Amino acid sequence: TEEISTEEISTEEISTEEISTEETSTEEITTEDVVTEESTTEEMTEAPTLASRDESTLDPEQAARWEEWKRKEQEALAQGQNIIYLTFDDGPWEYTPALLDVLDKYGITATFFVTGDAPLYDHWIAMIAERGHAIGLHCSVHWYEEVYGSDWKFLTNMAKIDDMVYQYTGMRTKLMRFPGGSGDGSGETNKDILVANIIEGIQSKKTAIVLQHDTCISVAETAEEVIIWGLENGYIFLPLTENSPKMHQYVVN
Repeated sequence: TEEISTEEISTEEISTEEISTEETSTEEITTEDVVTEESTTEEMTEAPTLASRDESTLDPEQAARWEEWKRKEQEALAQGQNIIYLTFDDGPWEYTPALLDVLDKYGITATFFVTGDAPLYDHWIAMIAERGHAIGLHCSVHWYEEVYGSDWKFLTNMAKIDDMVYQYTGMRTKLMRFPGGSGDGSGETNKDILVANIIEGIQSKKTAIVLQHDTCISVAETAEEVIIWGLENGYIFLPLTENSPKMHQYVVN
């Protein structure tokens, strides 16, 4: 299935931004995406790898939580229920606690793709996990030269954020979202516009992934409006798991 306007999986993942704009693919790195560089001493060293980390085990409470999420998701998909996956990129940020309060208010479990961009708020990664949400890797720093400048830089960046998540939560997540391509170049923060864009993208689908950013000042208000609309229209809200419907993005820049 194709992904439009900021990520669409299976039945299209919806962005908080302009629905008509297709999202840049960051899952598929082409030769145009990668900067050619001469080998440096740093890059001649062995690149970090996340593959060996897959064997890391969660503590019993975390493991039980993930299994319960997967069970609920499997049942919902088998029963043909309408599903919304709320996802938030680029945090933690100053607006994250208010967002968590809204999610708690409605008993919603979301997925946060975290970065290390704001050291002042890094420790809130622990708060996100403690309040029962799924965590995925986004990047250590959101500078594209540092993410996509070379294979070594990409792997190093991801290894750093993986270690940070482990430091604050004691877990190794199996979720990752490539940085960039979220289609939000307009920088829209108006809650009413964002809500209208999201609902327009969701309402014709049975399964939708909604991408927002907890770096947006109106993220909590926007999420609350989307939650109310979803519940009133027969949707359930679930966190992403490694078994969730897969997505595909198109290169548009």
